[in-house]
Amino acid sequence: MTPKQFYLTIIIFTFTLKIQKLPCLIYNELGKDSIILIVLYFIIDLLAMIVFYLFAQKLKDKKSLDGKFKGAIGVFVKFILILLCVYFFIQALIFYEAVQDLFSHILFDNLSWTLFSLFLLFAIYYLASLDLKIIGRSFEIYFFIIITSITILTVMGAFQSDFTNIFPVQTILNHNYFSALKNFNLWFGDYMLVFFLSINTKGTTLRRTLRSYVLTMIVILFLYYEFYGIYFEYSAIQPSLVSVISEQTLLGIDIGRPEWFCILIAEIGAVLSSAVCFYLSTRIAKNVFTKIKYNYILFFWIVAMYIIDVMYLVDLNSKENFFLGFMDTFVITIKIIFFAILLVASMYFYSKSAKKKVKYEKI
Repeated sequence: MTPKQFYLTIIIFTFTLKIQKLPCLIYNELGKDSIILIVLYFIIDLLAMIVFYLFAQKLKDKKSLDGKFKGAIGVFVKFILILLCVYFFIQALIFYEAVQDLFSHILFDNLSWTLFSLFLLFAIYYLASLDLKIIGRSFEIYFFIIITSITILTVMGAFQSDFTNIFPVQTILNHNYFSALKNFNLWFGDYMLVFFLSINTKGTTLRRTLRSYVLTMIVILFLYYEFYGIYFEYSAIQPSLVSVISEQTLLGIDIGRPEWFCILIAEIGAVLSSAVCFYLSTRIAKNVFTKIKYNYILFFWIVAMYIIDVMYLVDLNSKENFFLGFMDTFVITIKIIFFAILLVASMYFYSKSAKKKVKYEKI
């Protein structure tokens, strides 16, 4: 993956992850204070991104992902890698369910999603089976039309938004922000993607990485202001931000809305992001199960995705119980463990380099 592809992937991934159902879910719990939670997450992710990026530079010279940690954490490396591949599988599932909500419940509610989803999964499987540079090229090709579509939707929404609806914010003391940070952590933690992609990308810089992320989050924050300004207390019952941000501009027209082309193009980002999560999940799993072919592992993840979707995540309640229930605790535990492992690994590699330096000085 080239540096340009790396930055564009981070931008599209961050955009797509946060402009789907997330603002509706947060508003349901925090109301107008949702903006405060987004800012808190932004600060946390920004600081974590700096730390994780610097860790990635320490580990770049290792040949394999298994080798990056084995010397520091020994036999625990397999367990950690399994947790990480499950983490990226869950991330891929979030993107996939966003596409499902749009296509199955809004556009093609009379068609069988059980059948239609097979075509979508084939597309994701094909993308994830490619080399990371080719996947990055896909992000590069679609970047400008995705960003143009989001820009058009943002401009259309700005004309109808009443920004006074979100001011003043409610009393902060009425909400448990620590609990909210845990509940919605699946939609944040972009530093995990930055870490694993930067390991495989030469020529990236921390400054440009942070600049890409900061600018993206500023636009996302503005989109949230727009969304809450338009729908106010009805924000919690909207299907997603991206599908309704421009609806009021067209006087409530639902069927035949011309800006649906922009919405559909924006959803390309969800398909691409799901594919890159599948790629990372499968690559990490390949480091654990070295004798199993990459495509076999990827096929297993795709089948698992299909089974979970059609048999378990069958409605909005089941999805909320899944993503906001046990899974949020599971994922934040992975993030904490992985941060601790990186800290230990970084200290280990630093101590080794320090010993080599002392030995060289003695010689």
